[in-house]
Parts: sequence; structure tokens; C-alpha cells
Amino acid sequence: MNSLDKDESGTVSLSLERLKTGEIIQVSGFPFLLGRKADAKSAEGDMYHGLEGCPTISRRHVKFIWEESRVCVVDQGSRNGTSLNGNSLVPFVPAPIRNGDILTLSNKEIFVVSLSVS
Repeated sequence: MNSLDKDESGTVSLSLERLKTGEIIQVSGFPFLLGRKADAKSAEGDMYHGLEGCPTISRRHVKFIWEESRVCVVDQGSRNGTSLNGNSLVPFVPAPIRNGDILTLSNKEIFVVSLSVS
């Protein structure tokens, strides 16, 4: 797992396991975008990871952010939606994530969250 600087007192470690392929996506900094394969970076300069093989995923599907001392996922107005533990996310509203959560993009791509904050 990758370790991200949270602040002077601790670190955040976040990765996502893509169940369809077994791929482990290491989140290397915040904000971090996840979407359909496109450019290596977003227009805003956010860290970005593109998924291959799923055309129903939006180019800018979800963003991971550090907000109020926690990691949150934010649906970026995706066409086919995002759910966290079976609950649909409201676009552009941050939802806190925890270790072991299940994130589903477009009802097709399932990810298991590995998260530790110390």
C-alpha cells in the first residue's frame, strides 16, 4: 500500500482492488480522479487513473479527496452513477469511505477499499 502524507501528525494509505481484473490501484495523492482511460492527468492537474475495458465508466467518474480529517469519494456527475456499499451517491456530494467499503461504478465495476489513517 502507498503512504500519503496527511499532515505532520500522520499518514493516509489508500488503495482500491478492482475485482474484475484483480488490479490494485494505489492512490498517490489527493485529489485523485478515477475514470475511463484518457489522459494521465486531469485538466485541473489532479492525480488520475484511467480504467480500461469498461465503456460505461465516465472519463471523470469519481474523485477521492481529503476533507474534514477523512477520505471521501465524490461522484463527478457520472452518466451511470456510483454506489458505496449499495447506496447511490449524490453527484458532487462527498461521502466518507472506510476500510473494507465496496465502491461500485456504473453497476459494472466493483472495488474494495483498503484504507488506513494514522
